Amino acid sequence: MFNGLVLNPAYAGTIEGITSATAVLRNQWVGFEGAPVTVSASIHSGLKKWEKIGLGLNLENDRIGLNNRFNLFTSYSYKFRMGNGILSAGLQGGFVLLQANLADGQTPDVGPDPALENEFSFRPNFGAGLYYYSENFYAGLSVPHLLNYRLNGAGEEFATENAENRLYMITSGYLFELNDDVKIKPSTLLKYIPSGLEGGANLTQIDINASVYLKEMFMFGASYRTAQGFEAESMSFLISTRFENGLRFGYSYDHSLNGVTGHAGSHEVMIGFDINRDKGSALPLRFF
Repeated sequence: MFNGLVLNPAYAGTIEGITSATAVLRNQWVGFEGAPVTVSASIHSGLKKWEKIGLGLNLENDRIGLNNRFNLFTSYSYKFRMGNGILSAGLQGGFVLLQANLADGQTPDVGPDPALENEFSFRPNFGAGLYYYSENFYAGLSVPHLLNYRLNGAGEEFATENAENRLYMITSGYLFELNDDVKIKPSTLLKYIPSGLEGGANLTQIDINASVYLKEMFMFGASYRTAQGFEAESMSFLISTRFENGLRFGYSYDHSLNGVTGHAGSHEVMIGFDINRDKGSALPLRFF
């Protein structure tokens, strides 16, 4: 909800007249040793002379236990006028670099095992998406990673646990303007992962979100996420603020609903900055 580019390459350049940069730090399941820590940074903009063309760059580093995954993807979009809105078609390409820090592993009795060595795997990938938006509505369909493969490195177990499966995502939302000071935006995200390479079950997750904007500067909201189908996974609460100079801050807290206890929840901090390429005008408002 803080960064549309990570979901859909067609989002690049859709904020008219703005170059937008966003960085996010996420600590998941705080208190668990080896719990996921994610750092991401992205920037995107439409070209000044050719506003129909958008370009974007997204970097992400994800550390889980002994595994460290680094993604780098560039995005390209082209926009078409469609009725009262705009349809953006996007492509992205890049690579995934996975490192298994097996030498840091500890065995119960003797500490680090000298037989374990660090392993690396490098794979290119690409994705595509469509994103339609108007003044109050948006909807998107994307497949960020089109290629299915196993990240072979340290043998069968490493490859199985780090399979790269194709992911399909559908997003949609609508902005209701109650008055000049209050706006409400319900939205949803549907994620579908086919059984893929490992013969497991299909995975379907749904996020149901609601955000309230006050005086076009403050936002607070909540999100309900399912684990599989309609089975409860987590509940999130988030706030953000936006200043007239384009600086943005946000915070999100996730509370688990799946019965997993013993941790202090998941915390996410966002900082962003929007640069108005037309310095003589006010910074355009943005809600999605």
